[in-house]
Amino acid sequence: MTYEEAIARLEALVQELEGGELPLAGALERFEEGMALVKRCQALLDEAEGKIEALMGEGESLRTEPFEPPARG
Repeated sequence: MTYEEAIARLEALVQELEGGELPLAGALERFEEGMALVKRCQALLDEAEGKIEALMGEGESLRTEPFEPPARG
């Protein structure tokens, strides 16, 4: 599953959970699936960060800086 696919599924799960129509067992299943997807996304981001740092390290004058994502409204 790609990062984009995982994010899309997470968004769908959040909508289902926020809908309040799921029985407890269904909500728990969705929550567990969501947590697994969060871990998958984090692993993919960590991998991408490592690749970027490796590429940035190839040039002596280049260095990495922490990325600050734009605030979501």
